[in-house]
Amino acid sequence: MAYRLADSPTEARYSMVDNLRVCSGVVIELLRQGAAVAIDLEGERLSRTGPLCLLQAATRVHTYLFDVCKLGAAGFAPLSCGGGGLKELLECRGLQKAMYDVRNDADALYAQFGVRVVGAVDVQILFGYTHQERSDPYLKGLGKALDEYGRLMRWTASQRRDMELVKERGLRPFRDEHGGA
Repeated sequence: MAYRLADSPTEARYSMVDNLRVCSGVVIELLRQGAAVAIDLEGERLSRTGPLCLLQAATRVHTYLFDVCKLGAAGFAPLSCGGGGLKELLECRGLQKAMYDVRNDADALYAQFGVRVVGAVDVQILFGYTHQERSDPYLKGLGKALDEYGRLMRWTASQRRDMELVKERGLRPFRDEHGGA
């Protein structure tokens, strides 16, 4: 797979991964590259019992949307057994993973698929430590953290619009009019 860094956030590329052959190929490539990967999970009331539906893995140039509902447990099975290898990806010590508020995601992964997330940096904790007033005892949700970060970095109106466009593009495939749920 050949990649190039997108010239702007609105050029970011993404792929839906909904079969084991593609899943294992993507996992092998991500492990081979060894670059940091941003991970996020979505589900129906995601928890130990609320099902995981989507695992998102993003590099600097590409976002992979793993359809866990279609892949099922086989998506997490070892590559050596013909599985998708997602467990190997999430447990790889040599691959740094950036996650936001990893607690619930890690709990759901362990309860549902026996995955112990290794090498994750919780960006929520990092943000709280580096950008939050010490007198504020509450961790910030992602939306508030991005707003605060944009203010601290003095994002221009154009940069804020780019952020909103990225958010909109990410949500579009999941809207009813585009076949989402």
